[in-house]
Amino acid sequence: INGSGAVVQNVATNLAGQSASVTAGSTAFSPVPGIWANPNEDGTGYALDYSNGILVLAIYSYQAGGPAQWYLAAGAVTNNVFTATLDRYTGGQCISCAFTGKPTLAGNDGTITVRFTSSTAATVNLPNGRVTQISPFVF
Repeated sequence: INGSGAVVQNVATNLAGQSASVTAGSTAFSPVPGIWANPNEDGTGYALDYSNGILVLAIYSYQAGGPAQWYLAAGAVTNNVFTATLDRYTGGQCISCAFTGKPTLAGNDGTITVRFTSSTAATVNLPNGRVTQISPFVF
């Protein structure tokens, strides 16, 4: 629904410019937007943005050999559960370089599921069976 009260299509677009319509889910509470992490797992973070039943999740992590790796997932949260493909991006922008364009969608590493147990706690099921607990990062 837009500011005038008219129903409009809800479209999510990833960094590769691919768009898809997403339907808002139902949730008993709203996850707190911001940086989330597992305090026992330094080096990996989860940037969550949540609005109108839709979650956008960016994950910054590292590959097994050490190089940084970014992921993006977006979609509906239904009954406090979010499930989406974990899209992997490469060839991103060097922070101090002249602008070169968008990063490249390099495929996905499987499915991610986030089960919110409250607005400030979640269990994350990552591809290949790894499970971790996350909460908002305390500054």
